[in-house]
Amino acid sequence: MKKRIIIIPAVIIVVVMAAVIAGRIMISSMEKNLEYLVALDVPEVDFSHIPDGTYHGSKNAFPIVVEVEVVAENGRVTDIKLLKHQNGQGGAADAVPAMVVEKQGLDIDAVSGATYSRKVILLTIAETLIAAGN
Repeated sequence: MKKRIIIIPAVIIVVVMAAVIAGRIMISSMEKNLEYLVALDVPEVDFSHIPDGTYHGSKNAFPIVVEVEVVAENGRVTDIKLLKHQNGQGGAADAVPAMVVEKQGLDIDAVSGATYSRKVILLTIAETLIAAGN
């Protein structure tokens, strides 16, 4: 009976320690990925060279997941739908697709509170259009 009393707290301590270590590893990985995102440049895309059509693209840049649908007509991007945007925070970056359509370009100013999501959305749109043009 005394062995069980000693073993149970020891097991609980080991499980808690493992959870803390796993959490720290996950947070560290997420921070490195976000730092990498900030350093990435969004490629320039000439919208006038995109063939007419509807194109889908997605990007998973943990912890952010984005899926877009981009419509191109007559050398213009006429619509961008944000089909999926998981980021664990607010939705300030949800305005980015409309800004891209309005500006007809990917050089979008910073969106307050959406540094990482803005970048992932722009990268997803760029990669989708680059694939469409090839």
